[in-house]
Amino acid sequence: MYEVKKLNVKNSGQGLELAIKAVHERGLNNIDFDKTDFSDKCKMLFVSPAVEKWGLFVQEEMVGFLIASLTIGIWTKNPFIEIMATHILPEHRNINTYQQLLNHVYNFAKEKKLVHAYVWIRQTSLPTAIRKR
Repeated sequence: MYEVKKLNVKNSGQGLELAIKAVHERGLNNIDFDKTDFSDKCKMLFVSPAVEKWGLFVQEEMVGFLIASLTIGIWTKNPFIEIMATHILPEHRNINTYQQLLNHVYNFAKEKKLVHAYVWIRQTSLPTAIRKR
């Protein structure tokens, strides 16, 4: 039923729509929210070659996404993968759909020959219902 695909520029419109829904779901649109600035930043992320992007699709409709970067810190010896943003529509959100997206992150780590698959997820990138578990 679900398919995870690598995202490209053509998917940026659907990704932006989902990102806006994520902001509203989290209630962040009421707190000094600059929609133009947010949209610009999202568009840059969705088209940037510096980050990895995967979408969760039901047929051709994107119902979720995950954006990650390979990070090399000045204080850490080994690079790690940082999940910058992730969102799945509530009606599709469950442990299996998140796991499908994470499997692609782990496969990316293998491709990059990372010794440790340390995946750091910003707590704010997850919906409140998931954070409270």
